[in-house]
Amino acid sequence: MKKNKYLLAVIVLCIINFIIRLPFIHLLPYNDSPVYYDAVLKVLNNHLNPFTFYISYKPPILILFVALLFKLFTPSLMIGSLLVYSCSSLSLLFTYLLGRCLFGEKTGLFATLLLSIFPLFVAQSFFFNDAIVLTFLTLITLYSYVKSNKLSYYISATLLVLTKEPQIFIPISIGFYEIYRLRFLLHTSIKQAIKQGALLWTPICAFLLWMGMNKIIFGFYLDPVNVGLFSIDKNYAELIPYILHFVFLFNGIWLIWPTIIAYVVLFVAHKIHMNKTRDSILFYFLFLFSFYILFYFFTEPVPRYMLPLYPYLFLVGCATINLFFSKMKSLMLLLTICFLYVGVHISHYFYLPMEYWGETDLNLFHVSTLYKKSIRYIRTHYEKPLIVTVPWLYEWDTSAFKNTKSQYNQGMYFWNITNEGKDELGNIIQWAHDRSLSPIIFIDPSYIDGPNDPPILDAYKIKIATLYDDTINHYNYHTLYRIKEAIIQTEQ
Repeated sequence: MKKNKYLLAVIVLCIINFIIRLPFIHLLPYNDSPVYYDAVLKVLNNHLNPFTFYISYKPPILILFVALLFKLFTPSLMIGSLLVYSCSSLSLLFTYLLGRCLFGEKTGLFATLLLSIFPLFVAQSFFFNDAIVLTFLTLITLYSYVKSNKLSYYISATLLVLTKEPQIFIPISIGFYEIYRLRFLLHTSIKQAIKQGALLWTPICAFLLWMGMNKIIFGFYLDPVNVGLFSIDKNYAELIPYILHFVFLFNGIWLIWPTIIAYVVLFVAHKIHMNKTRDSILFYFLFLFSFYILFYFFTEPVPRYMLPLYPYLFLVGCATINLFFSKMKSLMLLLTICFLYVGVHISHYFYLPMEYWGETDLNLFHVSTLYKKSIRYIRTHYEKPLIVTVPWLYEWDTSAFKNTKSQYNQGMYFWNITNEGKDELGNIIQWAHDRSLSPIIFIDPSYIDGPNDPPILDAYKIKIATLYDDTINHYNYHTLYRIKEAIIQTEQ
C-alpha cells in the first residue's frame, strides 16, 4: 500500500509538471531552440533524409523523429514543446523508479521532487532541444541496466548514442562497471566478465555506423564545427576554478554536494557501509561524473550537457540524507532544500535582466517572454516596422512555420552574427528599402554585456543611422530593456 502511495505521488507530480507548461506551448523559441527547429525543417524538406547537413550537425534520432512528426501532422512549435514536456515528466518518473531500485521508495520520491524544482531542469523543460530528451534516455538506459532488461537497455542505449555524441560514454562506462561487478563482486571469471561487459557496448556500433556514413557522404566523421569546440590550447589556470564553480556551485547544485562528499569521506574512513552493490554503484556514478568534469576541460562548459547526470546526483544525495538522519530530520532537511531551490528561482528571475545567467535557470523563459512582448508592442505602435533581432528567432504569434532562418519572414530580420557588421547593416537597409518597411527597430539583448556596458549594437549605432538615412527618412533604435519599459508605461 505504501509503495502505491509513493508511486501515486510521483505520477501526480509528473502530471502537474506537464500541465503547468501547457500555457507556454507557443513560447518563442530562443537560444539554441531555433537551431534545432532549423535542423528539423531541413530534414523534413529533404524527404526525411537523416543525412541532411545543417548547423551543428549531430546524430539523427531526435531531429529525425520530430521531422517525422512534422510530416505526419504539420510543422508546429506545439510538437517540439509537447515532446519536451513529455520527456520532462517521464524523466521524473524514471528518476523515481531508478531510485526505488537502488535506494528505496523514499529516496526515489525525494530525489524526484528535488529534480522537479531544480532550476536547470525547470528551465530546460520549457524549450525544444536535446537536454531533456537525453535526460530521459539516460535514465531509462540506467534503469534498464539495473533491472537487467536487456532488450530495453539495447534499444534505449542505441537511441541515446544516436542523439548526442558524448552520450557514447554512458554505455562505455556501464560496460566497464559490469566487468568490475562480475569480476570483483560476484567473482566470475575474467573472461566471462569481459564478455558480458562487451555486450553492453554493442549500442556503440550504431554510432560508429553513423560516423562511417558521414565520412562517405560528407567527408568527415563528426561535424568539424562541433569538433572544433575541443581544444587543448587553453589557460587551465583560469579554466579550472571556473569549471569547479560551474560543477559544484552553479545553479544551486551546492545544496546537494555536501551530503555526497560526506558519504564518500565516511565510507573511505570505514564509518558507514550499505552493501557492496550500492557502494559500487555510488562510485560508478562518481567516476562517470568525474569524467564529465574532465570533458569540460576540452570544450566550452554548457550547463545542459550535465543535466542527464543530475537525477542520479539527487538520488545519491537523498540516499545519503536518509542514511545519516532520522525520518523526521531527513524530511525537514529535504523540504528545506526544496524551499531554497524555490528561492533560487525567485531571486534569479527578479534579478534578471540585470545580469546574464545563461541557460541554468529561468533566464531563457524570462527573455523569451520579453521578446514576445517586445515584438507585440512594436507591431501595435508601428504600421510597417522592420524588426531586427539578435539572435535568430522564429515568429512567436503562430504555431505553424514554414520558413527556415535563411527565408526571413516579412517584417522580420535576423542579425547574422557571422557577418561583418557593416555588410550586415547594409543588408538590413536594403531589406527594409525593398519592402518599404519603416522604421527599423533593433531588439538587442544588451544583458549579455552586463547592465553597465553598452549594448552590442551601440558600436554600430552611427553606422546604422547613416546607412538608414541614406534610404529612409526615419531612424528608430531600441534595446530590449527600453521596449520593456515602454510596455510597463503603456500598461499603467
